[in-house]
Amino acid sequence: MSKINPYVKKFKGIVNNADPMGIGWSALKEAVNMDISNNGHLQVRDGYKKVLAGDFHSPYTNQARDKMFVVKDDFLCVYGKSTGYQMKQLFKVVGNVYYAQLNQDVYVNDGETFGYVNKDNQFISLMDEPALPPKLSATEGSLEPGLYQVACTTTLADGREGPCFHSASIEIAEGQALQMDAIPVVDGRDTLVYICPANSTVYQLAFVSPGEQAIWNGSVNDLGIELSGFNKQCLPKECSYITFHKGRLYAAYNNKENSSCTIFYSDALTPHVFSLSSDFFNLDGDCTVLCDAGSAVLLGTEHSIYSWNEEVLNQEADFGATHGNACSRETIANNSVKVLLWTSRGLCSAFPIQMLTDSTISVEKADFAYGGIVEKDGGKRFIASIKYQGKPFNKYYGD
Repeated sequence: MSKINPYVKKFKGIVNNADPMGIGWSALKEAVNMDISNNGHLQVRDGYKKVLAGDFHSPYTNQARDKMFVVKDDFLCVYGKSTGYQMKQLFKVVGNVYYAQLNQDVYVNDGETFGYVNKDNQFISLMDEPALPPKLSATEGSLEPGLYQVACTTTLADGREGPCFHSASIEIAEGQALQMDAIPVVDGRDTLVYICPANSTVYQLAFVSPGEQAIWNGSVNDLGIELSGFNKQCLPKECSYITFHKGRLYAAYNNKENSSCTIFYSDALTPHVFSLSSDFFNLDGDCTVLCDAGSAVLLGTEHSIYSWNEEVLNQEADFGATHGNACSRETIANNSVKVLLWTSRGLCSAFPIQMLTDSTISVEKADFAYGGIVEKDGGKRFIASIKYQGKPFNKYYGD
């Protein structure tokens, strides 16, 4: 009997006319978002459609719910109708990204880069360092004798005036004028030069974009508007969570060395400048949640939940919230605000803090969570995505 050659000399493909939905669940290698009937038939689950794929984290949806922000493959991207439902890359990030919205602008922060995305999906950086002062010397003139001080600011990419922190001073004698060299110049930006006249403490505008050199030999009456604020800086690096409350931007800085956090807040209506030496308060433990709750700022640490009403810090709960800022804010009746947040004891509402998870339900400990309100068919649900680590806090564990 001759032997049969088991090798295929030419492969023409497999003929399979069977409906893949009728093959049955036993032939499945992997199934995602599929329903399997009692008879073993397969059907794509309603409401699920693959839209994007990649390495995602740090999701956020704006208040109008018409665009989504997400980090995809280490780039912050925006996606929605305004981008033609295509992922538009904004900038490369170094870690988690945190968000806050003011009007139509979405402010973003990753600890290194801080700025906002405008309605046209353009990213505007607000991380410009305060301008350095010019070098001062005396030249021939007729200024009133005394101590003169000079400070500079530069405009940011969107035209608003940047922070001012540095100054220089010089004694001017009779028969002298004030000469300024090495005035900072930034392409495409204005430089504003402010002068404190003799023995004054008020900075007033002297020049707008004079170039690298200028001489001041005018009177006090020739000076312009006052500098809106001295000793101001941009948002410190390594800050994480941000939120707006009554026109101020709040930002959390977690100090890893002593397990504490500092909450900085900006000047009103100027979220790009901070008085870091005065406008802040401290909390024990890492900040895990930072949210505008309407009447106050809601702050969560690993151990407690607080409210801050711009004057007083109150402890609202003796249990903590989960890292990730897993909270959602919505306006309810009479324009009041309700916040839902995920805590170490499950879902809560604020303010006041009220438990929404039944006390008989075990809530496993999580070291990170994302959360938000999802609307469907006229109803609302709070959905939390949790990374578990540890046992539940309550006695029902294992029952």
